This record gives sequence, structure tokens and C-alpha cells, in this order.
Amino acid sequence: MQLLISVEENLDRVGGSEADRETGQAAKDNILLRRKEIGQNDHVSRKKREAAQTETVSFSEKDVPSGQSSAISLTDYCLSVPEIEQQLGCFEALAVFRDNPTAPCLVVKDGEGSPAGLLMRDAFHRKLSGRFAAELFYAHPASRFADKEALMVDCKASPSVLIGRALQRTEDRFYDCVMVTEDGRLKGVLTVRDLMVLSGRLQDRAEQERRLAVEGSCVHVGEMESVLQEAASAAETARAECSRMEQWITAGSGKLDHVHNSYLRVEDRMAEQRSQVEELLQNVSGIASLTEEIGGIAGTSELLALNASIEAAHAGVHGQGFQVVAGEVRSLAHHTRRLTASISSLLGRIGNLAARTAELTGAATGDISGSAEEVAAAKKLFSSLKSAVSTVEQADETACRLARQSVDRALEVKSRLQAMSDFTER
Repeated sequence: MQLLISVEENLDRVGGSEADRETGQAAKDNILLRRKEIGQNDHVSRKKREAAQTETVSFSEKDVPSGQSSAISLTDYCLSVPEIEQQLGCFEALAVFRDNPTAPCLVVKDGEGSPAGLLMRDAFHRKLSGRFAAELFYAHPASRFADKEALMVDCKASPSVLIGRALQRTEDRFYDCVMVTEDGRLKGVLTVRDLMVLSGRLQDRAEQERRLAVEGSCVHVGEMESVLQEAASAAETARAECSRMEQWITAGSGKLDHVHNSYLRVEDRMAEQRSQVEELLQNVSGIASLTEEIGGIAGTSELLALNASIEAAHAGVHGQGFQVVAGEVRSLAHHTRRLTASISSLLGRIGNLAARTAELTGAATGDISGSAEEVAAAKKLFSSLKSAVSTVEQADETACRLARQSVDRALEVKSRLQAMSDFTER
């Protein structure tokens, strides 16, 4: 059955009085005027839309800078369709459809010029294709059959959000057009095919962004691999240096042990020497006492020699020999007194030197003892340093092992990303 009946045939079928025919003729004239108004830019709109869809090349084929995405505008895919008033009859709406064979729908606008409903071609034809449709519906407004709850979005809306809302429509509205507005006025409509093209465009863009992300990830992973290789090499170098430092610390600690033992031996010898000096001072004191006794004996001997000389002089000739002996004894006693004085003076100087030596030895012993303590403290520091170097060496070994593992994982991630990229290109 032919869905669209000509205006003349419907006038003949409706029939009626002369007044009705005049009214029908006026409606026909009105339709002709509306044809001219509605269809004058339809050809230009179709050309523009076809050019926009022709330019919908695969997103991956465009030269898009890295890190940027191409903006997708709904207006590039909009199809211009006729707009009708709310009071326009079904018969006139059929004529508008006939004059715009490429228009999938009509948009009913309200008194302010904003879209108020959607009239799909196929659904409208099914309503008016019945046997008595002309008598029942032709005189009624076409807005009666318009969908007042049709999907309508602003031209600045996100394409992905629009596609999501379109997919959530019920089955009876799933293939209806989507009205696109700009500042409350109709910009055009989007068919299901347009939505599929938009979805493909979004998929192409997502694939391109994913590919760029994979390539960027490969670059970053490569940089991470290089950095981790350098970190592993630096950790190896640090570990080798720590091993060398540990050897130096061991050698230095051994030398400090030797120095410390030497200081201890010197300290013991200085203590022994100090003890000997003290004993020497005691001996000097004893010798000085003996020298004083010898001096006293010498004085007594000299006095006895003097007395003997006096007695020998009294004896006369018989005492001459004794006189000689007495003189010699007196001379010996005098000489002994002078030697005793010299010995006493020498012992005094020896005592002073021994006391000074004992003083210096005590001071040296204190210095050596302090140095020994400092060497012991240095030895402890060397031990602590050795422990710290050992800890650092273990940390470097752990860092090196982790860096090597990270390099292996980075290589694995890089190979997987490369495989993903190759798979995408295929």
C-alpha cells in the first residue's frame, strides 16, 4: 500500500462541500509556501552533513600531536530537518514529508520556536496508512502523534554521554532521532547511523589515545630501565667501594691494635723505669747517709792524727816515726773529707736529676696512658665504621638486587606494551 498519498488525491478522497474544497485549496497553497520555506536550504544542509561525515576519517590516521585529542562536535553530524508548528495538520505534515524525502523526521516547535516534539517518518506513516486514516486524522494536528519525550541534547553535550543516553532508551524509541539544540533552538537531528558514526569516531579516538599511552608508557618504561640500570651500576660500584673501605678499615684497625699494644708496652716500661728511678733516689739517699758517716769518720781520724802528732812531739826523738805516721793519717783524713764533700755534691746532683727524671717519666706515663685511651677509642670508632660500612654494603646489595629485579620487570612490561602495540597495529 502506498504510504504517502498526494495532496490532490487526499482532497478528492476527503470530498465535502464547496467551502471545504476552498479550505483545502487554501491549505494546499499554504503547503506550497511552506515547501519553499522549509526545503530551500535542505540541499545545502545535506551537502554540509555529507562533507562533515566524509571528513570523519579514522582518528588514528590524523596527524594529532602527542598528548592532544581532537574535539568532536555534535553540530558536524547534525542533519537539518523541517520544523512544523504545533497546529499544523496531519495532511500538511504528510506533504512536508513528501517534499523532503531525505528527512527522517519532523520537529514540532512550540510558540517560542523551541523543539517540543519529534515526529518520525515511519511511525507517522504507519499511523496514517490505515483504511480510514484520512477521515479520522487528516484534520487533526500532526503534533498529536509527536513524541513529547524524545531525547534532546545541547550541541555542547559530550558525544559519549549522548551515546550512553541513546543506548538507554526503550525499544520503541531506540531508532528515533535525537534532537540537537543550540541556545534553545533546533540545530538539527542525529539518526541512529550518525550515533554509530560518532561511536566509531570515539572508539578511534580512544584507540589512538590508548596507542599514544602505550607508546608513552614504552618510552617511560625505557627511561625507567635506563635509570634502573644506572642505579644498579651505581649500587654495584658503591658495594665494591664499601668492600674496599672494609678492607682499609680492617687494615687500619690492625695497625691501631699494634699501636695500642705498643702504647701499653711503653706504659708498662715507663712505669718500671719510674719505679727504678724511685729506687735510685732511695739508693742515692742511702749513699749520702754513708758519705756523711765517712766524713765524720774522716774528721775523727784527723782529730786523732793531730793528737798523735802532739803526743809524738812530747816523746821527742822516740816519737819522730809516730809523728810521720800521724801526719800521713791526718793528710789521708783531710783528703777523705774533700772526697766525701765531692761525693755528697755529686749525689745531690744525681738525686735532682733522678727526681726530674721521675717527674718527666710520670708525665710521659700520663700522656702515653691518654694516648692509649684515644687509640682505644679510635679502635672502637673503626669497629663502628666497619659495622656501618657492612650495613651500607648490605643495603647496596639489596638495592642492586631490587634494581635488577625492577629492570627485569620493566623489560617485561615493555615487551608486553610492545606486544599490545603490535596487536593494535595488526
